[in-house]
Amino acid sequence: MQYAREEPTEWILVERIADEGGSLATVESTSLKAFAGQNCSQSGYWWSPANQLQSRYFELGEVFPEFENNSWGETIWYLEVTNKK
Repeated sequence: MQYAREEPTEWILVERIADEGGSLATVESTSLKAFAGQNCSQSGYWWSPANQLQSRYFELGEVFPEFENNSWGETIWYLEVTNKK
């Protein structure tokens, strides 16, 4: 049996307005990723798979650390898109 019971549902239509954000064109992809040893190109929260996906705040110019002997190999840092301080 796929469904145990039926529940009343209210559907809401959400329409995206063109050129109102959410576009890949508004994201600068070169600053979204950095390697260990490089300087931080944008202040904000960054995370790395080599750090069990835990995020850390980096200031502009701060050097990204390396996590030795991790299962991912090279340490790569990714900028969190939401970036709240």
